[in-house]
Amino acid sequence: MKLSIKDIIAKILPGPAVEKSLSQDQVRQYLRSGMAFCWDGCDEHFLSQQQAYYYFENISPLQSTVKKIAQTVAGLPLVIVSDNNPDEMITDHPILDILRGPGYGLTGQNLLTDLCISYLLTDEAWLLLIGRVAAEPIASMAVRPYAVGTDGGGSEEEDYPNIIRVTQANKQYIFESVSYGGVTRYFDTPGGKGAMKELVPVIGTKARNRAFRGLSRLMPLQRVLMQMMSGDIYNAKLLQSGAKPFMVLSPKEGLSDKEMETIVQSLEDLKGTQNVGGIFILPTSMDDVSKPNTNRDMEYQEGLKENKQRIADAYFVPLALISTETMTYSNYTTAQTAFYDGPVNNLVSNLFPQIVNVLSVRLGIAGEKWRVTYNQHDVPALQSRQAERMSQLAKTYTMTLNELRDVMGLEPVPVGEEIYMPGNLIPVTIPGMVGDDI
Repeated sequence: MKLSIKDIIAKILPGPAVEKSLSQDQVRQYLRSGMAFCWDGCDEHFLSQQQAYYYFENISPLQSTVKKIAQTVAGLPLVIVSDNNPDEMITDHPILDILRGPGYGLTGQNLLTDLCISYLLTDEAWLLLIGRVAAEPIASMAVRPYAVGTDGGGSEEEDYPNIIRVTQANKQYIFESVSYGGVTRYFDTPGGKGAMKELVPVIGTKARNRAFRGLSRLMPLQRVLMQMMSGDIYNAKLLQSGAKPFMVLSPKEGLSDKEMETIVQSLEDLKGTQNVGGIFILPTSMDDVSKPNTNRDMEYQEGLKENKQRIADAYFVPLALISTETMTYSNYTTAQTAFYDGPVNNLVSNLFPQIVNVLSVRLGIAGEKWRVTYNQHDVPALQSRQAERMSQLAKTYTMTLNELRDVMGLEPVPVGEEIYMPGNLIPVTIPGMVGDDI
């Protein structure tokens, strides 16, 4: 059965994108590269959501960098705090229950990993809540950004459009915006009456001329990513073709038909990576006049290292955490601390607030300002820093033992209300150790 161009694109792209007209050159480029186009009249150099995922799935340094952040955040000991009592970390809360138990056989780790990867790649994430919108959802799932589209109805100046379409499992769902409790929410029925699905958008930095869509941090790295993929294909093709650049031989004398057949057969026998290093016996004297065909312009291996660094820099991930070549015991410990202080804390502070705002209204607890964070005392990678900090504070001899224990997230002890000083660490309040004697 022959497929039209529109049929081919329809099998690859979701929803409204199918209706867009494509030139023959665009179709050839699309099918050749396996990448999505940029829609809605945006700048031709804009990185689409589908392209971002394409790069993620095909470039290992990008995948390892993004997964490192996403899986770390998904595995954090999440807590929630209220602005009314910011010192109290709550571990049992309905918002945390929704994030930890999405249903559909998924774990909270699965849900949060998907949301984190989406946000890191596209600067947007979409959470689909299932169940009556006036009650706690019975299930939730992440929607990939390239499955989200719009028919318009909103201007470029508006934060979000009036209507959003989501294509999931060959089905299309329509969500309409409703201003509810001071928060823009999207329900699968007009006005939200009887709605059984709610779509929660999380948008970071917005792209130029793209209204509500996020600006991927991969945008400045497009040429780097294309270079990495092209370099991989180039070098793989060399190996498939003969494990070395093609050889050009020039006979010093004329060749007979039999000699030519012998040379052709010898080249065929030595073709492929399994035959690399084989001995090529020539039937007559020849000169090797081959020109270097290696990727010298790019110096592939060195270029690959540099591009790994550029990807890591884009996500503020220390290279020691994703490349064993640069890892030492000393810089790994320092890198872990920088990793949590940088990309992990950044993702936590950007991903959760918009979700918490919607869930607070939905659960009827919007009277307080809630914030999802994590308990640093329960993160093994940060405990060495906590111990170092406690040691430094202890040397000031100005804090009680219980105050020092609090820095480490430990419970107070009955004998911990004293301040200790050098001299066998005796309490400063014993008789005879007051006034000028201290």
